[in-house]
Amino acid sequence: MPKVVTRDLALLELCDLFERDDFNAYPVEENLQVISVVSKLEVLARFALTHSHIMPRYEDLMKIDI
Repeated sequence: MPKVVTRDLALLELCDLFERDDFNAYPVEENLQVISVVSKLEVLARFALTHSHIMPRYEDLMKIDI
């Protein structure tokens, strides 16, 4: 059975899954259909600092749904 995640999964939980399963991406499922794919790179991009983007607090960031 393939491993999938749902949109309501918190970022912290997703990071735990990436570490536990040693995966680089997961399909995102809704109503028994794959609607997207979320990758480690996308998670890491949430931590990026640019001139136009100020990083939120770590605790707040880790509560965000994927």
